[in-house]
Amino acid sequence: MQNLGYATKIVNTCNRKFIIHVLKLNNGCFVVVSENSQQIGSMLASISTTIPTTITIIPSRDNSSFFSQLLVKQVSSAINGICISSVYLLKNVDVKIIKILMTDIIKLIKND
Repeated sequence: MQNLGYATKIVNTCNRKFIIHVLKLNNGCFVVVSENSQQIGSMLASISTTIPTTITIIPSRDNSSFFSQLLVKQVSSAINGICISSVYLLKNVDVKIIKILMTDIIKLIKND
């Protein structure tokens, strides 16, 4: 993984504010997505293999598990390494928000 370091982005969409933090390391990254305030939420880990292997560390209290699973699998595949993610949401995200967040996260990890 090139361009090691730390990146933060605030995404305002659909009258909601999301804070994204990415810590990039040689063999993987940590991704934190939180809504409105900086908090730890559900945590998942995934490693890129032929089929990404994913484990839940802290389960989601709400219905954000779909986004959490998608996030950790997509990032681990994109970097061909390990991804650990934390997602804290106040309420469910729809497909439009998921697309916006995933696009911004992938740009952060690839430094586009």
